[in-house]
Amino acid sequence: MSTDPGKYRISDREREQAVELLNSATTEGRLTIGEFDTRSAQVYEAQTRAELDLIFDDLPVELPGAQGVVHANDHRPLEGSYVEKRDGKVTRDGEVVADQDDTKSLSFIEALHPFLWVGSITTSVWLATWVVSGSMSAFWPAFPMAVLLAVGVVRYITGTGNCDE
Repeated sequence: MSTDPGKYRISDREREQAVELLNSATTEGRLTIGEFDTRSAQVYEAQTRAELDLIFDDLPVELPGAQGVVHANDHRPLEGSYVEKRDGKVTRDGEVVADQDDTKSLSFIEALHPFLWVGSITTSVWLATWVVSGSMSAFWPAFPMAVLLAVGVVRYITGTGNCDE
């Protein structure tokens, strides 16, 4: 019998718990909806602990049946570790693990990219229909633009939605 826990087969219950963890990671903004879909499919296809571990490799979560919390960089248990954030630095047990300068913040223009693209396209369509029809209609592009502007401002304020993270 193997002593390597990565070779053990996982149960349906562990798969369901893993999908719940992916759902939580998506809710926290760690995964996009597309990443959630892809990883959920991988969870249901996984047969061993090692395959499941690979799916969560870059997420700081406690896997079902795993010993402790898995950290993406060093895979050592974080249980009982003291994590502190001060002066833009995150430390674990006194060791700096992240510096604020290491993270790329979302600029205001980057946060508004969807607003700018959709606004340009919908306004162009509106202008084209105005010119072709000869009569000006209500400025309907304002509706999707207002929603995307609000989303962009929230993304800028919270710093979420950066594709480079």
